[in-house]
Amino acid sequence: MPPEALRPVYFIAHFRVPDVDRYRREYGREVLSQVAAVGAKLLVATPSPTVLEGDWESTWTAVIQFPDRVAALRWYQSLEYAPLKKLRLEELTTGGTVALFDGYQSPAVES
Repeated sequence: MPPEALRPVYFIAHFRVPDVDRYRREYGREVLSQVAAVGAKLLVATPSPTVLEGDWESTWTAVIQFPDRVAALRWYQSLEYAPLKKLRLEELTTGGTVALFDGYQSPAVES
């Protein structure tokens, strides 16, 4: 198995959410149970980061750690997630970004 297959992957999402309470109620709770079922864990979920540089236009940011890229994509493309994704895109958010990032793996040190 290639080393990258064992590397954690981070699902990072930031959205403009007009009604955070509705978003949490209709989307967040169900997503939490789905990602937990595939071995992932929510690391960050906040409407208000402390911005140190630049502009931050999102009103909701989430970071989910998946065991690997396969697990992340399996969940994101699943039939179970499809109705929640549709709800998020069509009703709960007014734009944003979703991306996967490979976890950092330090280079091998040669002696």
